[in-house]
Amino acid sequence: MRLGMLLRKLRRRVPPGLYTYRTKEDGNIVLQLRVEDDGNGVLVVNANTVLYLNRTATAHVYFFMKGMSLEEAVKNIRKMFRVNKKRALEEHKKIVYTISTLARTEEVCPISYLEIERVEPFSMKLSAPVRVDLALTYRCQNNCIHCYAGGPRETEELGTEDWKRIIDKLVSLGVFLATFTGGEPTLREDLPELLRYAQEKGMVTGLITNGRRLKDMKYVRKLESCGLDFVQVTLESHIPEIHDKIT
Repeated sequence: MRLGMLLRKLRRRVPPGLYTYRTKEDGNIVLQLRVEDDGNGVLVVNANTVLYLNRTATAHVYFFMKGMSLEEAVKNIRKMFRVNKKRALEEHKKIVYTISTLARTEEVCPISYLEIERVEPFSMKLSAPVRVDLALTYRCQNNCIHCYAGGPRETEELGTEDWKRIIDKLVSLGVFLATFTGGEPTLREDLPELLRYAQEKGMVTGLITNGRRLKDMKYVRKLESCGLDFVQVTLESHIPEIHDKIT
């Protein structure tokens, strides 16, 4: 390939990497974009919606996350993809509207109402996982009859600095989301520290818990202040007696 053609091809791509956008205007919105080496992208909206983007859509999202005005974004899109102003403007508005709608409501079907094409799981080749679960401990206050973590054995746990190195490695690979689990992760006194560390590295963080420690609102506020984005509480049944019997 001639040098000139190669340079033009590279100019039509957003720099590969992991980009995070957070805002609390009109609700708490978190966008994470991973740009692959081929210029395509993966976008995670509020940790619960995953969109696979072609090069053009990736560029539109990238310029939006960079805080560019509509005029700036359209100018860059036209320069990058050699399209006319009308097309660049329409595409940018549509993509921004789609992202904003997905971020602000979970009640809309993106396929039916936003004309987003469905992609089958594992049909896209990705450079790294979107989410990784980190089992901080196998200790737990419950004794669930079905739990794989149960049993009399003792398991040596990694230390705080070990987990920070793992988080660093995940970030370097382009992993968006770290979910802290166990066992019961709230038994680790360094959980708030690890949450804050992951958040400062640009990751969205989640917690899978039995919920026992969440009765302490002071502890809940501490987790929130460290950047915790979402919580999943495990309930074995909506009937209290059945839940208690299992746990």
